[in-house]
Amino acid sequence: MPKQFNLIDLGDISCVKYYHHDDHSKHYVHVTTYLFVVVLNGTKIMHAKSGDIIIREGDAFFAQKNSYIYSEFLSNDSPFESIIFFISDKFFSDFLKSNFHLVKMKSSSLATPSIFPVPVTPLFRSSIDSIIPLFIHESEHKKELLRLKFCEILLHLVESDTNGNFINFLNTIYSNRKKNLENLMETNFTKPLNIDEFARLSGRSLSSFKKEFSQQFNSSPKRWVNYKRLEKAYFLLSQNEKNVTEICFEVGFENISYFSQLFKQHFGVTPNQVKKSQNQQNLTQN
Repeated sequence: MPKQFNLIDLGDISCVKYYHHDDHSKHYVHVTTYLFVVVLNGTKIMHAKSGDIIIREGDAFFAQKNSYIYSEFLSNDSPFESIIFFISDKFFSDFLKSNFHLVKMKSSSLATPSIFPVPVTPLFRSSIDSIIPLFIHESEHKKELLRLKFCEILLHLVESDTNGNFINFLNTIYSNRKKNLENLMETNFTKPLNIDEFARLSGRSLSSFKKEFSQQFNSSPKRWVNYKRLEKAYFLLSQNEKNVTEICFEVGFENISYFSQLFKQHFGVTPNQVKKSQNQQNLTQN
């Protein structure tokens, strides 16, 4: 069963030029990364939940992570050939950071299929053709060129995505990224971390973290964190027996004077005044 692979590995994305010489064979594969395939020669039938998808020479398809692919290579006088891209979450996250406006494009409310064909336009085809020489000729900048060319391919995909499948997929990726950032901040705002540390915890550069945070929360990270800490501090001061210093550190502040100053600016009263008022209420009730 002769097969041949020619691999270029970029870490967060890999590209394989694949040759298969069998006349007719079936394969069942669990895809653990995002997969983008362009058929250069031959025919392949994808058996998907939504029905069979026939991929011929010049066609392309996209498979989401954790898809199960059952496919058949149909007989041909020449070997089946394809270019396969294995794409990580990080690559798509970086792509969306650089092309944030794409997720604001119109998309369908229908769920995106786990496997779907993508339209091949002349511009898309020319980008694919420009990749093939990278597998034949040595280049000092092979990896950099491949990364740029694949980003170009994705932009052509967005441009030609008339049925909305790929745009929906990008929206899903972006939505999950937003949810992850919100969950991270809601879970960790009481920890004594500075903004640099929150950025590292989120897996983003400081500039990307600040930009995404501002777009999502309509606030700077520092202002939002201080607001959440102060709101929780007020609740704790009015609800339990801990003193002001204990609550200051519990909500994430590390300086009692700074905490008291921000608290007074935000609520118009000091933490001690809130605590004193709560103690008096407790005495009255008892």
